[in-house]
Amino acid sequence: MDKVIISKGRKKTYRPAYGLTRFVMTHLFPKVLYIIGFTLVFFSCKNSLFHTDTDFYTISPSLYLPQDNASSWVCEYADPKGHIIDIAIDNPFTDIVIEAPVNTIFPVRFRLKDSVSVMERCLNNQHLGLIFPFSDEMQTSDSAASYIFFKILTCSNNSPDQSMEFCSRFNWQRLILSLSKFNDPYSLDLDAAAADIAQGTFTSKSLKNACLK
Repeated sequence: MDKVIISKGRKKTYRPAYGLTRFVMTHLFPKVLYIIGFTLVFFSCKNSLFHTDTDFYTISPSLYLPQDNASSWVCEYADPKGHIIDIAIDNPFTDIVIEAPVNTIFPVRFRLKDSVSVMERCLNNQHLGLIFPFSDEMQTSDSAASYIFFKILTCSNNSPDQSMEFCSRFNWQRLILSLSKFNDPYSLDLDAAAADIAQGTFTSKSLKNACLK
């Protein structure tokens, strides 16, 4: 409550220091807390503050690549236009973050650099890949489906954006499920499967053993 001091017959209002403190705590402090809280929540969202139409996908190379020669590998993915983007791997323990439009479908894989020796290729002949957003890990079936996706993009007679548009309409989730039923999806003729998908003639019979081609 304000104190009143009598001075030469005039009334003078005096506001003690705690009155200002009480005003700040009562009116300003809650607003400051609200602004800080809103900012933290906003920045912790999956979408970027200035890119609300994109998502971020994270891959950890150390989960899949040998640590002693991780630099021999490169990570690559396809952008919405079907162009292949390479990402160098300098440190296998540094996560790779890919920003892509929401609801997009695209393949990702690790492959050996073109400059590695034949011996190194023989020692590291594994295929590692997946297809976002259907894959969480680079399982064998996911990797084989990713190989097919890249095969269509790189070997099609169509333009990259036409191939990407076609691939975005294909049921990759069902293909991954079909490939998971085989003990070794890489024993199948994946190139023939990619050709059938590109021609729109893919059926369950397209997944045939490579020895039968």
